[in-house]
Amino acid sequence: MIACWIFKRAANRVLDAGTSLETPAQGHLGECGACRVWYAEQVSLVQSLNATQRFEQEPKPFLHARVMSRLRAKERPVPSRGFQAAWGLAAAVGCAALLLAFNVWRSRSSLPDPVARTSEHGNARVALVEPSAAAIPSVTSLMELSRTLDQPLEKEMKSVVHDAQRAMNLLAYNFLPSDMGRSPDNSP
Repeated sequence: MIACWIFKRAANRVLDAGTSLETPAQGHLGECGACRVWYAEQVSLVQSLNATQRFEQEPKPFLHARVMSRLRAKERPVPSRGFQAAWGLAAAVGCAALLLAFNVWRSRSSLPDPVARTSEHGNARVALVEPSAAAIPSVTSLMELSRTLDQPLEKEMKSVVHDAQRAMNLLAYNFLPSDMGRSPDNSP
């Protein structure tokens, strides 16, 4: 039961600090037999540990200093950043390679060239570009292209929403009490 768990946490804190129980904890102790037995065992354990502690010898002088010096001598060295730097360099080289590959692909892609003609203008040749009717798409073809491109996205969004609803139903079924979140229509 959650009340017993909360009581045990509070009792452990009280026993460690050597103070007395608060009123709500004392009330639970009066009501719960299992917690009463557990608390009595813990009190006797703490009392026996405190009794043996009184008869211990005092630690030898400089014991603390010797232990700490040995611990400092065995400390591990700080790991170098060589591994992280290598990963960073590899990521930078990979990004540069991808950028280079994209530029090569883009320059070699076969895009339709507009109709061009040259004309003499003084001593220099100037390329004149004439727009063709096929280069400008119509409004209806643009709308159709937009719908075609949106179909996979809409399907994916429906899938994501369905998965999210399923996950919420499973969480409600597994973690909420029956009167809060469970109903026959949203059981897994």
